Amino acid sequence: MKTWIVAGILTWVSGVAYAEIPNESEPDYSEAVIFYNTKRYDRALALLEQLQRILPKSHEILELKALTLRATKKDKLAANVYKDLIDLKTKQGAPRKEIAPYAFELGMIRFNEKDYKKALGLFEYSLKESFNSELSHFYLGLSWFQLKDHAKAKPEFEAVTLSNLAELRPAAHFYLAQCYFKEERSSRGIDQMLEADRSSTTLIEDVTVPEDSKQMARQISESVRGVLKPLDKASFFGNLSLLAGYDSNVLLIPNESTSDTTNSGKSTFKGSLAAGLGYATSPMKRWQWVPNFRFSGNKNSNSESKTGEFMEGAVGLIANHNPLSYFSWGLKTEASRLYQMRTDTAGSSKYEVFSNSVGVGAFARKELTERWSLSGDLFAKSQKYDGEDSIADNLKRSGMAYTLRVILADLKKSKYWNPYYTAKFDLADTKGTEFANKAYGAVLSNQFQYNAYTFGQSLDVTRTSYPDSSTKRSDMSYTLSLSANKKLTQNLALIALGDLSMNRSSQASSYTYDRWTLSVGATLGL
Repeated sequence: MKTWIVAGILTWVSGVAYAEIPNESEPDYSEAVIFYNTKRYDRALALLEQLQRILPKSHEILELKALTLRATKKDKLAANVYKDLIDLKTKQGAPRKEIAPYAFELGMIRFNEKDYKKALGLFEYSLKESFNSELSHFYLGLSWFQLKDHAKAKPEFEAVTLSNLAELRPAAHFYLAQCYFKEERSSRGIDQMLEADRSSTTLIEDVTVPEDSKQMARQISESVRGVLKPLDKASFFGNLSLLAGYDSNVLLIPNESTSDTTNSGKSTFKGSLAAGLGYATSPMKRWQWVPNFRFSGNKNSNSESKTGEFMEGAVGLIANHNPLSYFSWGLKTEASRLYQMRTDTAGSSKYEVFSNSVGVGAFARKELTERWSLSGDLFAKSQKYDGEDSIADNLKRSGMAYTLRVILADLKKSKYWNPYYTAKFDLADTKGTEFANKAYGAVLSNQFQYNAYTFGQSLDVTRTSYPDSSTKRSDMSYTLSLSANKKLTQNLALIALGDLSMNRSSQASSYTYDRWTLSVGATLGL
């Protein structure tokens, strides 16, 4: 970093002027300059002190004396000289731009003395006069950082990351990351850590950059990789959940398969199984690949609700771009097959294919502010329902289905109120007119922890219209869901789930219903 500072601060003395040095003193001053440039600082200082007694108000002599004292690490004496220079120029009515270099140098001394409050005012002075702007921003950021005011430090470091001084960018990104970590904004912090590593690599590979600047970049890169090393690995993940519960009104068509909901009017105790397995490459790479598989199924105790038993298997692939960044996006694809328990005329039951689907989608997430993040998900899938050849065309459900979700999440981490708000839109473009529909809805969700428990609540309000149906049907549904879990070990947790649904339809006799479910069980994660 020393090279960057020297390159900046010596611009105002790079060509030594002799305008205020009398002819009889010029040889001694010239000799002092030569001693300074050849690093014979004691000889230079001795001559400068003699000259100062003769010419106490010569700013050229004071400037060179201050630089000589800095070079010999006599910062306290140098600070006095810079104060004298500031007082001298101020009394002479010199423009502030002429005083800014002295303010910057004095700011550096105060910073090294850890007198950060005094350093702030001096760096602000030099920045206001556009002297060493990048370095002034950087040391303002460091001063605020040392004073633990991270909110004020961030814009100073951000200004450096956007500047033309490439040698400072790795350090600015690194300290900006520390600010975000202190504010518990980990995604922003990790993003800045990655930027620090990338800008360090660029600097190291640049043949025009001085070696000491490269050394600083190497140190920053090593620090970043040390911090992020635990994240830089691929891993398997998975879960297995077993639930037992009660359903007051069994579904004949699963929610995930269609927007149209048909209920059996039968209640039952039931068991449910859900499992998932996947593999994720390192999230430190620009692209993370996540192949995955999931399975779910349920078993009903009421023999009259056999057709409400389903099994589903799905395989998918997710591609995340910069998954640890405060702004990330990606693509996903999934293929699934759904089976339904069916009973033949002889009374025997077996699982048969109910539907197949293949879909693709895109998603994105961005942290907008310290408090809010915005995410979105758009998915389109082709659905093919089995056995539709024999039914009337207007009743066919096969076709395209589209879903759009936009979620605004509150990141403030309150004790009991941590909401996220979802706006959703679903479109079922079926071959038949009776079940083609559009659904608009909103979901309010909240989650909080109390002691060893995690509680979740959500309220879903959705309006669904069937504009092409023979009855111009429209529905309004309300679903309240509650959940609780307690971790027993790092991977094992007990869970309880409950929900209450009410659907009100313009075709009340066929589609108006109430339903509630309650389940308890355990989930095991890999």
